[in-house]
Amino acid sequence: RVASLWGTSVADLEAALTARTIVVRSQYLLSPLKPQEAAFARDSLAKYVYSAVFDWLVAAINATSATSLSGCTDRFIGVLDIFGFEILASNSFEQLCINYTNELLQEHFNEMVYHREVALLKDEGLDGALEIKLTDNGPRLSLLATLFARLDDQQKSKLASDNGFLSSVKAAVAERREWKEFCAVDERHGERTFLVVHYAGRVTYQVEGFTAKNNDKVYGDVTKLLSSAAAVTILKQPLADALTESADAKKLQTVSAKMRHGIGVVGRAADKGRKGASTEGSLMAILTETTPHYVRCIKPNESKAALGYAHAEVLTQLKYLGILEVVRIRAEGLPVRMPYASFVRRFRGLLEFG
Repeated sequence: RVASLWGTSVADLEAALTARTIVVRSQYLLSPLKPQEAAFARDSLAKYVYSAVFDWLVAAINATSATSLSGCTDRFIGVLDIFGFEILASNSFEQLCINYTNELLQEHFNEMVYHREVALLKDEGLDGALEIKLTDNGPRLSLLATLFARLDDQQKSKLASDNGFLSSVKAAVAERREWKEFCAVDERHGERTFLVVHYAGRVTYQVEGFTAKNNDKVYGDVTKLLSSAAAVTILKQPLADALTESADAKKLQTVSAKMRHGIGVVGRAADKGRKGASTEGSLMAILTETTPHYVRCIKPNESKAALGYAHAEVLTQLKYLGILEVVRIRAEGLPVRMPYASFVRRFRGLLEFG
């Protein structure tokens, strides 16, 4: 059925997923894939097609909703639907990517709401009123970026393995004293896990499957198949771009590298020259250049039932969303700026007693 939908033959699809063309002394040879390699070829094909279709859909929606008024192309309203912080019974590579993104977004929130406000008040001479301890996600972000870099380094080796990555995590934590507060490796009793203390809580990650999930390579036989498929027209441009991509783009051959390139880092991290600073067009660069407004959504219960309120679940969400941190800082005295008109409406009655 897949071959029919794509406009290719079953034989060609089967050949692309079960064999691989290699070059030996200028001769092209067909090398059969092992079952595990064939499964990887199938999964990488599915991920590639899903990613390409998703990007095409987003581009089509943006093109349809784009303004036709001249001079307004730099103005837009963007909605970022933030996936929640995840602590599951079993946490893997996907959860680490999600939680890393949430760490970055939390740091951006701290930067926009607290750090810039504190800097402004200090400029106005209010140093004595700002004895407030602000949480710095910098060490956590630096640690997580290093773990992803170590995973990418492991990916370059022909002997890449999950155990090799876990050993690399252990070595990385040993290099920086401050990282020991946020990460620990557990190899006791055959365990292959590492613990990360995120801003929202402690998460234990099972290292099994990390290297396979981070591998974003698509075999050449598969891309050739897609290029010749008559019905897969929306993949023509992505495939053409892949064949002519720059040297910098070719470095982004892992899920981790592409994710970090697309997200970027928070402004203060970039100012400090941290490796992997935000590139133009990255998520963090766009968020920094625009005026953000935050909407925090709380689910009262997991069953979505009316009039149901699960106190423990709500408290956990408040913690994960950083709301408790907001309450703490406000309680310590960080002021809230009010628009002048709102201030006058609220306190004008006090003028009568002045």
